Amino acid sequence: MGKILALCCSALVALVLAAGASAAGPTREPLPFDPITFDEGVCPFPVTLEAVVNQEILKDFGDYAIITGRFVARVTNEANGASIVVNASGPAKIVFGEDSSTLYGRGLGINIYFPGDLGPGSEGALLLTRGLLIQRFSENGIEVLRLPRNVRNLCDVLSA
Repeated sequence: MGKILALCCSALVALVLAAGASAAGPTREPLPFDPITFDEGVCPFPVTLEAVVNQEILKDFGDYAIITGRFVARVTNEANGASIVVNASGPAKIVFGEDSSTLYGRGLGINIYFPGDLGPGSEGALLLTRGLLIQRFSENGIEVLRLPRNVRNLCDVLSA
């Protein structure tokens, strides 16, 4: 399941690189977000993420991109109907390397992890983070280089 997140990130990277290759300067594009449901792996129950407010903009500078703008999401436990609305407005910077991309999240963000993404034997998690988050994406998956001190597992919040 960790490969799904890596594939999603790879698709975003390909989209950004394609947009950057065709432009003379930085491009500025809205960043769409369709609702997504994870039936297993992230939380012990099916969980859906959907945008309540999405004013995010992706600014592509070729070898890196910046995501800014307001993003508010509803996260729903599909088993019991419990939901929470959270501000996850970032910002974030993605630096594109030859074999990997590194995300530098600052501020508020929702981060999706499958079993093993947070270390050997770790369970899946849906983390709302505040502060500096650094993670690298490659064909080998995700490598979390730094988690901020302020972390809230939304799976725990929604299971109560």
